[in-house]
Amino acid sequence: MGRPPLPPSQTRKRWDKLYATEAERAEISATARAADLTVSQYLIARHCGDRLHEARSGGAALQAMSVLDARLAEIAHHLAQASSPLDATLLHADLVAIERNIRHAVLPWAICVSTEDEGDAS
Repeated sequence: MGRPPLPPSQTRKRWDKLYATEAERAEISATARAADLTVSQYLIARHCGDRLHEARSGGAALQAMSVLDARLAEIAHHLAQASSPLDATLLHADLVAIERNIRHAVLPWAICVSTEDEGDAS
């Protein structure tokens, strides 16, 4: 079973109104490819103000995951010693930061993701 359809306000439609020289088109395409994005994803990311990074190689992604694993182990250690609501709040902030790092390392194509629920600890 497929995912439910998106509401009309979130459905993307083809838009062929972009005028560019061959050189501009090649440069935009190359930059999008370097960020491991389609041209559409690249243009929307730039419009949303997202910082773009070159796609990580397999080794770089594994290294990023190793760093994240170490941070999670550190948080687990602190969690065992947590004793106050402030401790829980600080741990939540650490977890949100790790989630953002994972999104960048593993999902570079996930652009314009809503962050309105990141502060909700419930």
